[in-house]
Amino acid sequence: MGQRSVADFVRNHIDSNGGTKSITSGGGILGSGATAKKTATNLGGLFSDILRYGFDGALQRNDDLKHLIGKPINEVFQAIRELWDVPGNSMDAVDSRAALIDLFEEIEKEAEFEDIDKILRQKTTPVILFRYFGFYIYEQIRRVHFEDEIKNQLGDNSERHFNEIKDFIHFKIKSIAFDQDITNINWFGREGKVIVNRIINSVLEVFQ
Repeated sequence: MGQRSVADFVRNHIDSNGGTKSITSGGGILGSGATAKKTATNLGGLFSDILRYGFDGALQRNDDLKHLIGKPINEVFQAIRELWDVPGNSMDAVDSRAALIDLFEEIEKEAEFEDIDKILRQKTTPVILFRYFGFYIYEQIRRVHFEDEIKNQLGDNSERHFNEIKDFIHFKIKSIAFDQDITNINWFGREGKVIVNRIINSVLEVFQ
């Protein structure tokens, strides 16, 4: 796929899911986005605490996570995934779960070469959420189109084309500007819900 055809593919996928407005409001056809938003809220709360208190400090403030202080980062992230996991195998839950795995594995790879606290403090909360929703869109595309529109047509080349789609999604997301300081908001109240909706809307609009 050339960049133009990848762009059209992603745009058409979003349109077939109901479009930006419908997805943002929870009316996506291929996945409601409800689980993804809940995960994004949890991510927002965690990474805002990391920016204020450091990685261990953020874990210490959470009764469900404080026992993980000093554990290897892969064990910490696995425990967080299990804590946040939504039971069931709905389309949205599957995509949200896969996207969180993608995000955490990406951070784990970075942590092989640099201190995890330093890495996480360098990432703003909006950047983390943009990245997460990018993986969410990618995983949804992969689930919906793997068997029919790509694998059946491209065979052994399908993985390369999926990687092109993922790279394009994250390339586009880098261009999103978000100038609001959201470090100190109440992520689990109305304010957090508004911010999460604004972020997913920004992510979707960049492909239109």
